[in-house]
Amino acid sequence: MTTHLTPSYAELNLLLRVVSEHGQEGGLDALCAGLSNLFHCQVRVAALDPDGQLESPPVGSQTEWLEVQGHSYGLFIIREQPLSPNEREHARILIDIAERWLNAVSEIKRLEDELNQTSRIDPLTRLANRRYFEESLRQSIARSARSGQMLACLHIDLIGFKKVNETLGEEIGDELLFSLSESMQRLVRADDVIGRIGADEFAVLLNNVGTPDNVAIIVDRFQSMLASPPIPTDLWRGARIGISIFPLDGQTDTALLDAAAVALNSTKSSQEAVHAYYHELPASER
Repeated sequence: MTTHLTPSYAELNLLLRVVSEHGQEGGLDALCAGLSNLFHCQVRVAALDPDGQLESPPVGSQTEWLEVQGHSYGLFIIREQPLSPNEREHARILIDIAERWLNAVSEIKRLEDELNQTSRIDPLTRLANRRYFEESLRQSIARSARSGQMLACLHIDLIGFKKVNETLGEEIGDELLFSLSESMQRLVRADDVIGRIGADEFAVLLNNVGTPDNVAIIVDRFQSMLASPPIPTDLWRGARIGISIFPLDGQTDTALLDAAAVALNSTKSSQEAVHAYYHELPASER
């Protein structure tokens, strides 16, 4: 085989297939397959033993290394007749290119994940923002429709928060919101979702609630926790909560959010903690 030290067009296409593979592991597997075909040998990634150490190279093999996102990977080149110096240099050039491209693709993926996470999270409370909450609600409704499970949507409005903000200052208000958000997270399960959907308004998605009676238990827990602010102040009055239940009160995310908002609106005249269920409202108020 005639060797050359400048990658050919075909070899660059091989490397493009490497970086187009899904995930780092797939890219390394594609690189091994490409090198194996090019040099008529077996190339594989070194495995880790139970202690996390790289296995010893097979007898007669040649080892090349590449670094991807701070991790070292050994490539075992196994052939009856070892690669010549020119062949090995050729392989090294291709591995170096693959290394740079894999690192670039991995960094792009990391930045995309970071941006995606940032676009879903409220920066103050670290809860879901409205867009992500609505997306989660849509997905949960689709699952519940298939499984026949009930889910609930809570719309929470904090009573007295605006006065706290105006009287004690935004810094205290922000601290209060953050503390309440942490407390609310402790009241729900891992697959439930809490979102901040307004300055002093939150929404809670409760998956697989079983029965409306179970929802009542969780609502009581929220009311009990929200009755006392984490920062002592006489301005605080707890929360008003509107509740809608799938499939009783709506079949879509918009319908459930609207139903919870209508239930909440029915409590607006109260300056004390109170809650209302959409399906219990008089027909004239729905």
